[in-house]
Amino acid sequence: SQEPTGGCTSGVFMEYNFRTMEDPSGEAILARKYDGDSYKPCSTLPEKFQQSCYFEQVQWWETVFAGDYKKMGELCDTLDNTLNKDACFHGVGNYAAPFSGHNAQKTGLLCEKMPTTEGKALCIEGASWIFLGMNRMEDARKLCHTLKDISQQECVQKLEANPINKKN
Repeated sequence: SQEPTGGCTSGVFMEYNFRTMEDPSGEAILARKYDGDSYKPCSTLPEKFQQSCYFEQVQWWETVFAGDYKKMGELCDTLDNTLNKDACFHGVGNYAAPFSGHNAQKTGLLCEKMPTTEGKALCIEGASWIFLGMNRMEDARKLCHTLKDISQQECVQKLEANPINKKN
């Protein structure tokens, strides 16, 4: 992928975190063990792979921290690199949608748990893209409209400029 998240790099980190290929039947999902370092392996990788890693780290955190979205938001917020932090908050939104059963209102409530206004906006953006990909533009817009002022405008603009929207 030409994008910093998605494509093969995301697949590598999903497999690292959940070891789905270890079970030939495909039935077991074997999450890697938590050793006390919430940022591993992302913090040790070459910079060009870190955004993808932090984006996918969220799915593992969801398992490790039993769906504690407040905790996940705090973990994203401590990242120093802005691109990594943004990717992390986008990842929170990306995984909040399925965690909530693809319910836009519940997804928005999970994003409300982010520690900053910016984190919430990025979470909502990430979640809105999931709904867009499901041909649920109305739900995607509703999520964006939970934001205030410029954040709301930016979310809607990004939603409408998203290549997935152009395909629908």
